[in-house]
Amino acid sequence: MGITRSLQIAAALLVAVSLVSYVSAAIGVNYGTVANDLPTPEATVALLKTTSIEKVKLFDANPAILQAFGGSGIGVFIGTGNDQIPLLANQAGYALQWVQTNIAAYPTTDIIGVSLGNEILAYASDLAPMLLPAMENLHSALVSLGLDAKVKVSTASSLGILDDSEPPSNSTFRSWEASVLAPVFGFLSRTGSPFMINAYPYFAYTNTPNTSLNFVLFQPGPTETRFDPVSGLTYYNMFDAQCDAVFWALQKLGFTNVSIAVSETGWPSVGDPYEFGPSMQDAQTFNQNLVKHLSAGNGTPLRPGVIIDTYIFALYNENLKAGPASERNFGLFTSSGTPVYDLGIMLGETPPVPIGDPGLYPPPPVGVSPGVPPYSVPPPPGLPPYIIPTPPPPPGTGLPPASIPPPPPFLPPGTIPTPPPPFTTPPPFSYPIGPSPYSPYSPPRRMGPPPPFDVNYPPPYLYPPYDVVHGSNNAHGRPVDRNVILVFLTAQAVLYILQL
Repeated sequence: MGITRSLQIAAALLVAVSLVSYVSAAIGVNYGTVANDLPTPEATVALLKTTSIEKVKLFDANPAILQAFGGSGIGVFIGTGNDQIPLLANQAGYALQWVQTNIAAYPTTDIIGVSLGNEILAYASDLAPMLLPAMENLHSALVSLGLDAKVKVSTASSLGILDDSEPPSNSTFRSWEASVLAPVFGFLSRTGSPFMINAYPYFAYTNTPNTSLNFVLFQPGPTETRFDPVSGLTYYNMFDAQCDAVFWALQKLGFTNVSIAVSETGWPSVGDPYEFGPSMQDAQTFNQNLVKHLSAGNGTPLRPGVIIDTYIFALYNENLKAGPASERNFGLFTSSGTPVYDLGIMLGETPPVPIGDPGLYPPPPVGVSPGVPPYSVPPPPGLPPYIIPTPPPPPGTGLPPASIPPPPPFLPPGTIPTPPPPFTTPPPFSYPIGPSPYSPYSPPRRMGPPPPFDVNYPPPYLYPPYDVVHGSNNAHGRPVDRNVILVFLTAQAVLYILQL
């Protein structure tokens, strides 16, 4: 009888832990390829299998990478370039062909979503009116192929779309951004897709005066937590504050049912001498604590228990990225497959990682530093082009050209204001004058410009009495790990069923 009872308890705990593992947030990573010394895609898959990373996000639909991930069980979020948005928006036939070529053609690859462009409201604002039609056409193509339940369509934006986020309950979207994004949020709500944001506490720390490093690194002291006097919520880290700022802005537009995913976040381990912020120790501390925070499954103060899929930037250090040294040193791994620092995600020994043939990526022209505009990495020869070569259907077979959507009724009347002028490439600069404001591959990642400088910015926070005993400014201490509660309750339920 004792043995049977022990087996029942063991079975209950096993089921409980399995369920908890299922509902915990998946940790993802951005797989960028702006380098000439990276491991092969096959070696990258082997490396990822030695970690607890469950998802990757690509910035394109590289066929060699998609083929390598076939049968791996790792979820893949693919991307489209900004240049694809006009074709996807104006021609439904092209959208269907794109889905057939880049998604349906890889049935063994677990493709879970498509992100259209990257921060287009900030860096390709002329494409903003085409964003929603492109998303609609891609979704319709997925529906026609029976893939819409599995593959979600979204777009990634920086936190620069927010007008003010101090404190989080004060957050709203900027006027023009709101007029463009409100119809997009309607689409995301209808299709069950997340709104993707690039949230970098690192840039909040380096760009914003008076920001506590400990608060940004998930380890605030007694006077470094932040209390939102409007919501009555206490924040223990910048990451949660940034996520809740987006939730508040969505809520004020009436979209309480739209989830978010953090498409990029990270911390550089190395920077140029003039850079403030890059640090091996701080990068390790931030990413370690981020993984622990997400794995606990506690959600945010505003949305407790809500799972936020998060993609760390980036998998590898990329030696051809433009800008300051920090842009090339966000990676968790070096090009040899060696961890840059201990992140606590390794499940075993790192396998030998063969490096791709450097000859596939020619060196930069004479007199041009690697990663500095206008040099960029061409696709490797011998592989299918990233953009499908078949010409789009003739005019008239798809949707009419996208037009600027009218503003929703709850926004100021009138037409959508003229968007800001498109971002242009600045003239080349010489190191070490300062960081480049432009990257040919992806825009500089940042929290967004703070308001005009003020010695009182960010506004002073209120700090309730600090509970020394519980290490909290809440008399009841920090929230109990929801996974612990879930394990206990599930075990109780399984034991009850076994006794019937």
